[in-house]
Amino acid sequence: MSEALLALRDRVERLFAAGAGADRDAARAAFVELREALSRGEARAAQPDPASPTGWQVNSWVKQGILLGFRFGELADASMDHGRVPFFDKDTLPLKRLDVAAGVRIVPGGSSVRDGSFLGRGVIGMPPMYVNIGAYVDEGSMIDSHAHLAMFPDAERDSVLAQLQKEVEQVGRERVRPCHVGSSYLLKRLKNRFSQLLGSLLLSLVALHQLQIRLHRGCC
Repeated sequence: MSEALLALRDRVERLFAAGAGADRDAARAAFVELREALSRGEARAAQPDPASPTGWQVNSWVKQGILLGFRFGELADASMDHGRVPFFDKDTLPLKRLDVAAGVRIVPGGSSVRDGSFLGRGVIGMPPMYVNIGAYVDEGSMIDSHAHLAMFPDAERDSVLAQLQKEVEQVGRERVRPCHVGSSYLLKRLKNRFSQLLGSLLLSLVALHQLQIRLHRGCC
């Protein structure tokens, strides 16, 4: 972590600990710095960590900084098309500004991307989809229709399907006895492995859903 991010982390943690009594201007300024760092992909709410039992390292201070933006943001008119499409949101949470140079494809049809999210080159967004602040979408990823990427999970290339593909390759490389050679053996191995991966994925989704509920109750 860079010295600038370390200093920002210290400020965020102090301001968050102060609760509603924190200095409003200082909290808003710290949040803007964090939002910009998130947009550049320099700060992340969570990142892969092989040493962790879950495979992820959660950066709690980033969550705290995001909550500062909700806590000290003011309700503002965010309407589009000269008011013909009315929206009202916190003034600390603008939409992300994207152009062709970003290399991101956003297909027309009612999608939104909040500033403070990172979209790598080659990302494709199929409508309608929503990318919230704190989300990290790696390059070459596709966000499918009706998908909502919330504050903290990352869209990573190493998905469940990628893990399953690795399992297929592993099974194919193994030296098996003649009585085991055949599609039934491979299918059994793949079925067992897929069941394990699916169970882990479902548990992760339930945990993330419960976390989102608690966060929305507290900040939105």
